[in-house]
Parts: sequence; structure tokens; C-alpha cells
Amino acid sequence: MCLEIKKPKETKKEIDALDENLGKWQDCQVFIKHLGLAMDAKGVNQEERNQLENLRAQVASDCELLLNEINEALPKSDFFGKKTGE
Repeated sequence: MCLEIKKPKETKKEIDALDENLGKWQDCQVFIKHLGLAMDAKGVNQEERNQLENLRAQVASDCELLLNEINEALPKSDFFGKKTGE
């Protein structure tokens, strides 16, 4: 009698990539929040505020791309359990 070894649906590499992307996305969110706080701080002149806003827009754009990658990976992942209807 042979033992059947079931191959996991996801490789450790895929789970690690998802975990890393989720961590990067959270870092982006925290950074965006702190950029907003820096923009609202007293003593920040308009030129600095504009530079911070441009940086914030760039980071938000990069963060959106990362979120798209995460959303693409989630339907393929058992990390959060099966989706309804499957």
C-alpha cells in the first residue's frame, strides 16, 4: 500500500510573496499617513508642502499597483480561506 502525498495547493514561495506584498502595502499606508502629517505640520512652507504632496502621490500610486498585485494573488490563495460559491 502506497501512501499518497498530497501536493499543497500553494507553494511556500507563493505564500511568502503574498505575505511580503501585504507587509509592503501596510508600510505604504503608514508612510502616506506620515507624509500627510508632515504636510500639516506648522512651519512647512508651500514649496515643501508641494514636494511632500508630489511624493505622497507617487507613493500612493505605487501602493495602488501593489494592492492590485495582492488582489490578483488572493483569489488563487487559500491564505484567507475559500471564497463564497466555490
